[in-house]
Amino acid sequence: MRAAALALLLAVGGCATVDIYQYQPKPLPVGSQPLAVVAWTLQDLRNVSWSYGEPDPDPSRRAELAASPSGISAGAREASVAGSPLDLSYAEIAEGVRMVTQMHGSWTIYIYDHQNRLVQIEFSSYAAARLFLDASYALARHG
Repeated sequence: MRAAALALLLAVGGCATVDIYQYQPKPLPVGSQPLAVVAWTLQDLRNVSWSYGEPDPDPSRRAELAASPSGISAGAREASVAGSPLDLSYAEIAEGVRMVTQMHGSWTIYIYDHQNRLVQIEFSSYAAARLFLDASYALARHG
C-alpha cells in the first residue's frame, strides 16, 4: 500500500488543501470499529460523483454511498444515470487518494479507482473526511 494521502491544513485565501504526501493515518478513537466509523462519516456526505476520463465528474452521475465490510458502493440517485456502478474497496481508497481540498465549507476527497475513474467524495466537515480516510486505511490493512 502506498504511503500517500492526507495531513495538515494550509489555509490559502478562503480555500484550503490537505497535503496527501505527509498524511499518516491516525488510530481511530478507542473502542471504535472501522466499519461503523465509515458508516457514521457517510451521514456527513454531501455528494459523490465519478467520471469516465472527463476532466471533471459528470454532474449527472451522482449517487448515495453505502459502506460494506469490503468497501463502499454507490447507488445512483436517478435511474437514468449512465455508466457502470461505483464500487471502491478500502484498499483502492487508501491507494487512490490524490488530494483533499476544502472550499466553501465542503471537504472533497479525490480518488482514482482501478478503472482510472476520478471519484469525488464531498463531506460537510474535516472531521468526517479525516475519519473516513483513517477508517478506510484501517479496513484496507485488515481486509
